[in-house]
Amino acid sequence: MSPSELESHNKLPLLTLRARYLPSTLGNETHSVTLETSSSLSDAAFTRCFELVRDNLQDVYKRSSMGWSSVKKKNEMRHPAIRYLLLRTKDAAMSNENHDEEQGQGQGQEDNELEEEGNQDSWEDEEDPSKIVGFLSFMITEEVKEHVIYIYELQLAQSSQNQGLGKFLMNIAEDYGRAVGMPKAMLTCFSENVGAKRFYHRNGYAVDKISPLPKMTRRGEMREPSYYILGKYLREGRNEVEKSI
Repeated sequence: MSPSELESHNKLPLLTLRARYLPSTLGNETHSVTLETSSSLSDAAFTRCFELVRDNLQDVYKRSSMGWSSVKKKNEMRHPAIRYLLLRTKDAAMSNENHDEEQGQGQGQEDNELEEEGNQDSWEDEEDPSKIVGFLSFMITEEVKEHVIYIYELQLAQSSQNQGLGKFLMNIAEDYGRAVGMPKAMLTCFSENVGAKRFYHRNGYAVDKISPLPKMTRRGEMREPSYYILGKYLREGRNEVEKSI
């Protein structure tokens, strides 16, 4: 993918992204997933996603070299190229599926249908945002001359953790990356988040070549960086592990 193709991809309408790069049905027996862009996300849904980040990671950010800023985090989450996979409990997700079916009835050819997204969030504002129990955000971008799908956030409500839902969202994101033609997935993981590091390692991620690495202090002690950049090759035949965590 050339730089111009990457830029063009990030300007594609939401319905085009859904039709080209995701299966028609996303979900399991209890949850469903919908793809949104930062602009199609309703204020209520955005606030819910931000609250999940804040509740799960604010203290970790404060202890890291990054620090915590609500303004900076919200600006990052509103980046035009950011995409969201919203995880809802099934009863909430069904209203979304029915809405999409109704919107598709009586429309003309696909090209005309995909050019205008209309008001994607008016119906969503009526939904209880607490039904969103998790989300994954990502961007198709370039890191050190390599095109990647970069996972920005993977957040679950406390009540929805340890149920396999994180892996569920990661699999969807990785399949999206493969469908777009991305050779690699990358993400940032805090060093102190031992559970997250273990999760990503089990799923084929390892410390990337561009990641900060532990450094020896003057006292002869090894000090970890506050975060690692992890990577995983999505194409077969590539070594997925560069360094163990």
